[in-house]
Amino acid sequence: MNVRVGLSFLILSIIGCICCDARNFEASDATVLETIPGFEIEYLEEYERNKKFCTLCEQFAGQAAEYLKENKTQTQIIDSFHQACLRLHSFQQQCEKLVDYYAPLFFLEVSSMRPHDFCRKINLCVDTAPPPSPPSPVSTSPPSPPSASPLMDPLKGERICDFCHNAVFKVLTRLKDPGTELRIVERLVKGCVVAERFADKCQSLVFQYGPVILVNVVRLLERADLCITLHACQGNRNETVVPYTSSTVLQLHDM
Repeated sequence: MNVRVGLSFLILSIIGCICCDARNFEASDATVLETIPGFEIEYLEEYERNKKFCTLCEQFAGQAAEYLKENKTQTQIIDSFHQACLRLHSFQQQCEKLVDYYAPLFFLEVSSMRPHDFCRKINLCVDTAPPPSPPSPVSTSPPSPPSASPLMDPLKGERICDFCHNAVFKVLTRLKDPGTELRIVERLVKGCVVAERFADKCQSLVFQYGPVILVNVVRLLERADLCITLHACQGNRNETVVPYTSSTVLQLHDM
């Protein structure tokens, strides 16, 4: 089960890179800052939102990378692909060769991946200058201690769990869209060029099994509690797991 969940997050990340601009994830209940004359409030709010999502992305990417670096995990994933190759019958040998060749290259890439670089690639981390500090008002009263802000402390409380559930829900919605399925199949067909002599067979396999695999990915994401595996949600409490077939409290804009 852990292998399937790990693969589901890997597929989720790939689909996110291919099909959507992740910066469209935006919380609708962002903290509204107090208006200060002459100060760019909108820029400050956008900067804080980007900072929050960047932190969340780096945490998820770091946990996924650590999971995929484990030798046991890599062996299980390769074995799972080999089992899938058995279903290709006459193409089994070519399939296993592709798995044995590209899987180590992928794991090598994962081992050298930095979470911040990955999140920059999917546009969840943007290197922007921090907003200028607001002018300090003149006051004779002693300053009050700053209150905790959910934007500045995004990894505490239930917000991270809600964000994770909504992110998975949005990805599932996109994967169920026939247009998204067509774009993924088109990209896989273009990727068959790396197979060189087997390019034609690769394209035939994509057209034959691509839609079926996508359907299975959707079912896998619906069954697996991905957010508990990534420790975004607590799994040791008696709580009702939010299904991925409906949106939850933290609403996100359409992808």
